[in-house]
Amino acid sequence: MSTGIDKVISAVLEKAKKEAKKIIERAEEEAKKIIEEAERRRSERIKEEKERVIKEYRAEASRKIAEARRESYLKITSEKVKILDELMREVESCLRERRGFNVENSLRNLILESIKEVGEGTGVRIYVSKRDLEVVERLRSNLEVGKFIAEVIPRDDIDGGVVVETLDGKVKIVNTYDARLKQVRSKLLPHIAKLLFQG
Repeated sequence: MSTGIDKVISAVLEKAKKEAKKIIERAEEEAKKIIEEAERRRSERIKEEKERVIKEYRAEASRKIAEARRESYLKITSEKVKILDELMREVESCLRERRGFNVENSLRNLILESIKEVGEGTGVRIYVSKRDLEVVERLRSNLEVGKFIAEVIPRDDIDGGVVVETLDGKVKIVNTYDARLKQVRSKLLPHIAKLLFQG
C-alpha cells in the first residue's frame, strides 16, 4: 500500500514540479518583457534627454552667435562713426585754418551761386567773416562779381563763407562754410561712408 501512496505522492510532486516550472517560465518571460520594456523606455528617455540637451546647446550657441554678431556690428558701426566724425573734424579744421583750398575762389563761387539764386538783376548785401572781408572787397572790384554787390558787411558770427541778402531783405541765401558743411553731412556722408566701407 505504501507503494500506492508513494506513486500518488510522486505523481502529485511531479505535477507540482511541472506546474511550478511553467509558473517560473511564465514569470521569467514576464520579467524578461518587463526588463525589455524598461530598457526600451530608458533608451527612449536617454535619447529624448540627449536631443533636449543638444537642442538647448544649439539654441544657446545660436543666441551667443547672434549676440556676438550684434556686438561686432555695433563695434564696427561705432568705429565707422568715429572715422566719419574725424573726417568731418578734419574738413572743419581745413575750413577754419583756410588750408587745402583757395579761399578767394571758394568765396567767388559761393557769391556767384548765391547771386544766381536771388536773381542776377538784383543788388545784394554780403555778410562775411572779418578775416574774409579783404578777400571779398578784392572780389568786389572784379566785374563778374562786383556789379551785383552793393554792400559788404563783416560779422562776428560768420566763420567763413557768405550770407547774401537782397537789399530789401526779402531774400537771404546762407552760404557759410558751416551751412555747406551741414549739407555735406546730410547729403554726402552716406555716399562717403559707402565709398569708405563698402568694397
